[in-house]
Amino acid sequence: MEINLIFFSNLDSSNGGVETWLRLFLHEVLRGRQYFHKINIYYYTTPSKQIPLPADDNSNIIRYIPIQLSEKKGLFNNFIKLLKFHSNVAKALKKTHAVSALSLGSYPTGIFLAFFLNLYGIRRNTRHYIWLRTTLSKHIGTHTSRIFSKYIFFFEKKALKDADLVISNGWDTRDNYIREYNVPSVVVPNAINLSTYTNFEDVRQLPANKIKIAYIGRFFEAKGAHNFVSAIKIFNSHYPGLVDRVTFSFVGWGEESIEDFARTTPNCEFVGRIPNYKMHTYLATIHCGVALTKSGDDTGGGGSGVSNNLLELMAAGRLILAFDNIIFRQFPRQDFMIYVKENDDNELARYFSQIVDNFQQYYPMADNARSYAMSFSINEHVALLHQYLAEDTN
Repeated sequence: MEINLIFFSNLDSSNGGVETWLRLFLHEVLRGRQYFHKINIYYYTTPSKQIPLPADDNSNIIRYIPIQLSEKKGLFNNFIKLLKFHSNVAKALKKTHAVSALSLGSYPTGIFLAFFLNLYGIRRNTRHYIWLRTTLSKHIGTHTSRIFSKYIFFFEKKALKDADLVISNGWDTRDNYIREYNVPSVVVPNAINLSTYTNFEDVRQLPANKIKIAYIGRFFEAKGAHNFVSAIKIFNSHYPGLVDRVTFSFVGWGEESIEDFARTTPNCEFVGRIPNYKMHTYLATIHCGVALTKSGDDTGGGGSGVSNNLLELMAAGRLILAFDNIIFRQFPRQDFMIYVKENDDNELARYFSQIVDNFQQYYPMADNARSYAMSFSINEHVALLHQYLAEDTN
């Protein structure tokens, strides 16, 4: 099977989850050589920033097709870049008589590609698939495009209704789009390369008298970064006897105020971005990771889907401290993480104290996380995607 992946990205693996997914996906395709004989990847480049490609291929299975864009900033220039990228992609698909195109994300790619496929008269000959990577209505509240949200949602619904197949990255994403637009979808949850975590160091081997609790992700309100900071302040104030027995680790990027807090607070450390291929090395040093993405519209929901960071914490056999919401309750099993009421920073701080004071009590929960991670292997993920695409074409 040949597929065309359309991705408005420069493919920098430190950007986030979708770039991380692409790297894992391509490596598995090259390893297995079973389901896809050709993958064409449309992405953008800029003159001054050269990004290493996510996978080298000497067998010509993967073909990278860059679209050169300018580096001009601003809302108008960003819109022009969106038009140029997706217009050029649609023209290339027309020229190659592509039978299908898979848009990674409904916005911007799903919306813009649907427009140009119809504009250039090739939609009737090219099947269009849209892979939802989040729930846009929950994500866009943290995005600069939110001022146009009314129009974006209108065109998102139109593009999804027009698509031949919609894929969701999690059960909560699927349910959200049924509720919002009455658009059904199949679920292909995120996955990881489990072989990376074979013979991984057990959390019991880490020192129990110095606990490391990590926040991994973007430092934004919708991702729970402010709650993490607030809970640390409460913990440091209410549990002075435990302050020296814990390090709160900040991995990622985002608001400067949070980075400054991590750099200047004695029992915190600022790590910054870590490329995904190095993440397992870092996870070997921590006891616990927090998963604080918000779900509610009234709290600035941060998206949906099965998080790659969460899966890696599970595979590493680390304790997970998560907000009690639909994002983290979507799993059939719920015995592998601690649930904390969303936005309850006092409760979050109390759990910090319990983890630091007696981490051994949570060993069984960490074991459960590791065993459940076996359900999210990248090879099964690739097979499931191929199955759904094959069913559509047949």
